[in-house]
Amino acid sequence: MRRSELHAMKILDTFGAAYGLDIVKASGSAIRRGGVYVMLGRLEERGLVSSVQETNTPDHIGIPRRIYSLTDLGRKEIAREPLRSE
Repeated sequence: MRRSELHAMKILDTFGAAYGLDIVKASGSAIRRGGVYVMLGRLEERGLVSSVQETNTPDHIGIPRRIYSLTDLGRKEIAREPLRSE
């Protein structure tokens, strides 16, 4: 597992749920804005995170965002593979 993937999963474990850009901000410089959604997509395909599309209100402008959260399988994975500093 990539270090950035594990870092994103630990952020989700801490916050419970977050938007992709919130994960980027919480990571400092460890996760880049340009790759966060590709990474989250890979984690979702592996069943480590899940996402739901936010509900739009009538006055909402723009594309609905996805809210990501850690799955039980993701929690087991971060417990098995703690974040190592490099």
